[in-house]
Amino acid sequence: MNRQKSFFSKWLFLILFGILLTFSSALAATEAKPDPETDGLTYTLPDNASPVRLSLPATIDDLFYSSKTGLVGFGLHAGGHLEGLDHVWIELKPGTAVKSWAAGTINDVYDNGGEYFIEINYGHKLVGTHMEIMTPYVSKGQKVKRGQEVGLGMSYDTDQSSAEFQLADGNRTDGVYNGNSYLVSPYDYLRPKAKTKLIKAYKNHMLKPYLQTGADPSILFEPYEYKLTNKIDLAKRKENKINGVWYSLKKWKYGYPNDILTFVTANNKYFKGTKVMANDDEELSNNADWYINGRAKINYKKNRLTITNTENNRIYYGIFKIKDWKGGRQKLIIEYQEGFYPTKFTTNALKYASRSNLQRRADAVKLGVRKTL
Repeated sequence: MNRQKSFFSKWLFLILFGILLTFSSALAATEAKPDPETDGLTYTLPDNASPVRLSLPATIDDLFYSSKTGLVGFGLHAGGHLEGLDHVWIELKPGTAVKSWAAGTINDVYDNGGEYFIEINYGHKLVGTHMEIMTPYVSKGQKVKRGQEVGLGMSYDTDQSSAEFQLADGNRTDGVYNGNSYLVSPYDYLRPKAKTKLIKAYKNHMLKPYLQTGADPSILFEPYEYKLTNKIDLAKRKENKINGVWYSLKKWKYGYPNDILTFVTANNKYFKGTKVMANDDEELSNNADWYINGRAKINYKKNRLTITNTENNRIYYGIFKIKDWKGGRQKLIIEYQEGFYPTKFTTNALKYASRSNLQRRADAVKLGVRKTL
């Protein structure tokens, strides 16, 4: 009887272990991770991702034409997107028409506040949106081929033409939610040959020059997030680390305090340390005293930090604490000033919430700090 029990227990253990192993493998397969074949510059696709694969919207020569052209990574925290880019910035040789990343049907062409958006359905729940289009070449309902010219991008500089782009995969739930689908990195969906060609050119035109000279090879290059796909810090965190994106819990408006506060810690061959950035949602404070763009040193034992703001050569000394908040998010309480560290939190302390998986202004409305999108 004891032998029968022992035999049954062993088999039960093996069956349960097999189920757990299968479940773990399936879970791992649905997770996007840095791709070793691209030296981690892009991510692998989870099994549930759309099977559609993409091509670049221009030739390599049009992409890397000068220091004013090129492309930046998905998830980059920079410029007017300190929360992390949920689309990609691409600048082409002046006057270069933007090509469709794949065959599909034009869902819509519409004016979005002075720039045209062209939305293309590629099938299998994958939808791409060309942004910053000055002159559309297509119309709603039209079918387009892979590589077909769909429009001419806007030019904010005489040496470039925009090919800004956003990709949504309705099969996934691990990106930024736009109200209908989840926004993902288009570089991860490239056809193998196109991806290989892009990685080679990106290394030659962006990464190698930076290592050789230490100077930015392009206005689009940021060494602290040099990858073509950077993971965006989203919601439900329990890290108790200041690293990440924080939204002010005070009504968003022009002026101090900054609506968005971002810390990016990196330790790679291009950048070591913590980048700190702070700005208003409306991007109006770039020349103001409270605009921050610099470096931070963080002491977690004492919950202190120093911020060197390279925009105005000021140094701020601060204290902070992080605690769990509603919805699995966290709250940051921070107070900083010039001259010396505060000894305790006062009425000058600022309160921020970690960002969620919603787009910035949708999250701001949810937090009650903006009335509308």
